[in-house]
Amino acid sequence: MPPPARSRSLIDKEYFTLEEVLEETALPPRDLIYLAENGHVALSVLVYDLYLGRAFEETEQPVEPLTGLVDLTMRDAHRVLKHGSVAPDLVVVPPDEPTEIMTGTSPLRVATGDLQVRKSERQKLLALSKRQLARARAAPFVHSADYRLVQLDGETFNLGEFQARIVQKLHQARLAGSPWQNGKLLLSAAGSQSTRIHDLFKSQGSRWVRLLVSNGRGLYRLGGDD
Repeated sequence: MPPPARSRSLIDKEYFTLEEVLEETALPPRDLIYLAENGHVALSVLVYDLYLGRAFEETEQPVEPLTGLVDLTMRDAHRVLKHGSVAPDLVVVPPDEPTEIMTGTSPLRVATGDLQVRKSERQKLLALSKRQLARARAAPFVHSADYRLVQLDGETFNLGEFQARIVQKLHQARLAGSPWQNGKLLLSAAGSQSTRIHDLFKSQGSRWVRLLVSNGRGLYRLGGDD
């Protein structure tokens, strides 16, 4: 039975959950962390009746509670994404006026699941995702001179010395028209003491199977090779 089709929103939304945007753009969470902590994309949180005061200033003016979407600072976005939950001490309210949560109010705690993405920020991420996919299709396999850094279908791998030797040999074999190579011979030629390809590449985690493909009978080829 085929999986149910992904449901699409029937309304024009002004903001989206972070989960929605990650699923739609296929953006790796580590890339999002980089973009958010360097100010390339703003993450927001929906608040209700939050009392704010102007940062670093004393005021006796009555303060109206805030309800709506507010943007996290780069610092707080970084902390939420890294640690999963945080009590932010600074938010930014349009028009870019720094404010702080007033003392004496209920503490605001923001978790990863609370993060929202404004429509404008989502469009930026969608455009970035399309550019990345286009580059990946144009150059499915890219490598440094020593093969210690390779990119396959847009995914980057940092390889150890023996891992790099094996990837280099598989790349050369593919270019020569003989993509499938014996795993034990590859290990021996690379000078590795490992007896299994799996053991040598386990430092790459489960994603190593996207870099190297096994036929289940001791032969391996470089991933992405049709």
